[in-house]
Amino acid sequence: MPAGRPTKYKGKETLEKIQDYLDNHLAYGDIVPSHEGLSCHMDIALTTIYRWAQEPGKEKFKDMLGAIKTKQAKLLLNHGLDGSYNSNIVKLMLSKHGWVEQREQTVSVKKKFSDFYDDEADA
Repeated sequence: MPAGRPTKYKGKETLEKIQDYLDNHLAYGDIVPSHEGLSCHMDIALTTIYRWAQEPGKEKFKDMLGAIKTKQAKLLLNHGLDGSYNSNIVKLMLSKHGWVEQREQTVSVKKKFSDFYDDEADA
């Protein structure tokens, strides 16, 4: 049997604590839910949260971490659109969800192919 501290993961109790955080993140001082906020709420290291998410038998835990990210993205989008969140912060945080700012550029060239042809190269 491996030595070390006993785990703080308590199955259903842990999942209920995550759901409580997800539903009441504002009451815990978080404008948007986050894995960091959950880490503080549960009084465990962020690395422990990510390790638990990879362990067999903890698929529901991993799904709930996904729900936190999904709710975070939804809040960022909605409040970014209505202007109640700082747009620079929203853009920065959404980049962690795979959103990127793109600019379309058009390049036009006004040269004919014959302008690039070198008659002297044929001689």
